[in-house]
Amino acid sequence: MRGLYQHLKRSTGLSGRQAGGQQFVTDENDVLLRNKNAILKRWRRFFDTLLNSKSPTLNPDVVEQVTQRSATRATRRLAAVPDLEEVDSDDEPIALERLRAIFVEVWNGGEMPQEWKDAIIKVLYKKGDRTNCNNFRGISLLSHVGKVLAKTITNRLSAFCEANEILPEEQCGFRPGRSTVCMLFVVRRLQELGRRRRIPLYMCFIDLQKAYDSVDRELLWKVLARAGIPGEMIAVIRKFHVGMRARVRTDDGELSDWFPVTQGLRQGCSMSPLLFNVFFAAPLEIIVTRFSQDEVIVRDLVYLKEEERRGEGLLDRVRRAVWGMLYADDAGVVSKSADGLARMMTIIVEVFREFGLTVSERKTETLVMRVKERQRPPPPPPPVLTIEAAGQRYAQTTEFRYLGGLVNEQGDLTPEINHRSKAAWACIKRYATELFDRPGAPFRLKARLLQAEAVEALLYGCMTWSPRRNHYGMLQTTHHRLLLRVIGYRRKRGTYRQLSYAQALKRVGCQSVEATVRQRRLLFAGAVARQPDGRLPKRLMFGELVGGEDPGQGNPEQNWLTCLKDDMKMFEARYGSTTDKPSVFGVPKLVWSEAAKVEGGVPWHAGVLQGAERFMASWHKGKEEASRQRAIKRGDSGPKNSLDTAPINGAVGGRKETARREESKREETDRVT
Repeated sequence: MRGLYQHLKRSTGLSGRQAGGQQFVTDENDVLLRNKNAILKRWRRFFDTLLNSKSPTLNPDVVEQVTQRSATRATRRLAAVPDLEEVDSDDEPIALERLRAIFVEVWNGGEMPQEWKDAIIKVLYKKGDRTNCNNFRGISLLSHVGKVLAKTITNRLSAFCEANEILPEEQCGFRPGRSTVCMLFVVRRLQELGRRRRIPLYMCFIDLQKAYDSVDRELLWKVLARAGIPGEMIAVIRKFHVGMRARVRTDDGELSDWFPVTQGLRQGCSMSPLLFNVFFAAPLEIIVTRFSQDEVIVRDLVYLKEEERRGEGLLDRVRRAVWGMLYADDAGVVSKSADGLARMMTIIVEVFREFGLTVSERKTETLVMRVKERQRPPPPPPPVLTIEAAGQRYAQTTEFRYLGGLVNEQGDLTPEINHRSKAAWACIKRYATELFDRPGAPFRLKARLLQAEAVEALLYGCMTWSPRRNHYGMLQTTHHRLLLRVIGYRRKRGTYRQLSYAQALKRVGCQSVEATVRQRRLLFAGAVARQPDGRLPKRLMFGELVGGEDPGQGNPEQNWLTCLKDDMKMFEARYGSTTDKPSVFGVPKLVWSEAAKVEGGVPWHAGVLQGAERFMASWHKGKEEASRQRAIKRGDSGPKNSLDTAPINGAVGGRKETARREESKREETDRVT
């Protein structure tokens, strides 16, 4: 599969340079540079300034406000010399022994080879003006041998942080058992619960300027020490950074001169995301403490209806509130009032400045999650929300793309599905010339790439959705068209029949998009049910907001839990269950959330897949019956099972001669193969 992607990248021009010719950039005075040497020097100056500039607002003593931890778990393992079992390699034992000898020497105080520290910075375009250096991201190409030791440190440090609860619950970035979907689910579910109790929620999505490059290393070592990480481990981590050099490589392979790097984390190193999480946890701890000292913030935080804990103070109550959603440096904060959000942002900006981090005023945006209006006609829109914090003013938006998912004011899925449909078609068009429109390309390869890229782009985050029937219809329409493109179907001139969706699914050998969405939501629900009780997604899945109006009776708005109940009904979760032996998806339990925990969720996973098969069998049977009834209504004398025997080109059996049908089949077979 890797060779396939390499071939596709070469054929579509996505490998190496994105465009022919040299990429021109502007200098510090916005003068366009066209000379190759001048461009190379400009890139060197840009990264030299970026990676060696300290923030003027940095307060080295702010770390004293962070709690000094005394780690009790996994400490001995963290400081131990690397073992051969930790080196995931297929090399010969002799090579591994020599590699371990080098690691032991470095670990015990020896010098680290300079090649392990050095980095070659590859410039990657993000978005915006291509001549502006700020619109590019630098990724460091590092020594592979050094990466082995860095990965060993990362694995140990990750286990240490999880065992000692160093990272806050709100942080889901680069942590085992957590993903972007978890935080996306928290945001969507929070909006549903707010609309359910008619509580408008005020959110601010924070963007940090060059977050990884802004980390002050001296402050980082202090934060690691206060987190309880042993000095031996910190010493090895420092060796990767002290004396580090870098040089820039442009698209045409030219290299700049070496320059020292004294600031920030190493982009491209497996340690960097985890080190940033530990560093980021320090200002978050101070922020929560200052939240608890502001009465307005405490009053307007979002709380869940949960059992009160004895002896819980104000700070503990704030920590249990739903106030932040984090994935590495992608952060969102929420409050029940605009004033509360402004006060929260003021504290956040001020604390971040003390740690050398800068909130981007231009890219940080606010969003109001509105409640459903009962008044008809609806009242005029409210005034524009203005949030000011520490001298910054943030623009309001009606929709925001958070972790790849589109969040909007009304919680409507239609814009999100439209965007996902465009993303799916972009995947098809990317490989159209070399694969999908190529008659000689293997059909199964087309189908596999469709499932691996286009369908995944179409259904990203679908387990967090609460779709209505029309949303399933939109997804089915897009999926149907994608299948027709892969099959190579072309409707003949003068005919009106299309290759049906059911026929296309059978031809490609996949399940319907509705079945896929329901299956993924059930599997995700099982994964959330198996989480510890303190995890934020689990608390929100079964939770209810404090305050607002009682939902009461009537026709409630579609939400994630009602969709989940519908999924279990459609997948026949009680299949095989009896009064004496109740079960859910074959697991002998009364409650689905308990059934999902049995044996690590393996029976639940298998039961959901079997439920999807039952759903698809029933779905195909219904389509066949509907097709048969339509044929009877038309007076068609064609075959009873029109779904299996209908010609690929869409001609109706019974209205055409047998020879005509067979010829059409052969034409379609030739077209596909």
